[in-house]
Amino acid sequence: MRAIRVAVVDSGWDRSIADARIDPGVGLIDDASADFSAAWSDDDRDRHGHGTACADIILRVAPTARIVPVRVFSSRLETSPGLLIAAIEWAVAQHIPVINLSLGTERADVLAASYAACDSARRAGTIIVAAAGANPGHSFPAIFDPVIGVAAATLADRFGILFRPDDALECAACGVQWARGLGGVERWFAGSSFAAPVVSGVIANFLEQERGADLGDVRHMLARHAAVGAMRRSGV
Repeated sequence: MRAIRVAVVDSGWDRSIADARIDPGVGLIDDASADFSAAWSDDDRDRHGHGTACADIILRVAPTARIVPVRVFSSRLETSPGLLIAAIEWAVAQHIPVINLSLGTERADVLAASYAACDSARRAGTIIVAAAGANPGHSFPAIFDPVIGVAAATLADRFGILFRPDDALECAACGVQWARGLGGVERWFAGSSFAAPVVSGVIANFLEQERGADLGDVRHMLARHAAVGAMRRSGV
């Protein structure tokens, strides 16, 4: 059975780390430019470590998944809404089933265009998982309906999930994760950026068994997964 691919739209992957589960990716940012316009290349090399850690967390949750790095950051964790939209559109065009976005924006002027890209992904059957930002109620695209929004929480189970269907940020996962960063050095990472990959990994596992599942099916699965986790934490 073919492995589920997950596009990690982030700072790329550290290519000094040999892992057969990391597919060739793309770079959308020109490191010599400050205008954050799309500059397509095959340079998916991580300069920061953020994307490598997010990808590694997904692989810890979903060991049979494959990661496609989509680099929109360079040495600084800064990008533009235009690059984010281009990254989503590229992943959808590649028929990648899951997109992990450990990033977001609060810019209201790009809300409509960002929503349109996410809704187009939903209609194409691609599941987008996005981390909440520092201001969760205004964190796009995490609070969009076509997106699985994720907040950080303190949970006993590092790979456990809380599911809150009536909340714009419907998922919460452990925001403190042990993962590989630059050079393959393992350390603790903290924040909602590292909670979202937990949810992406759980979804990748589900899609491996349920090919063709849509966003509604994924939400039902997350509710079941969270309920089982709650029973385990309470000792039932």
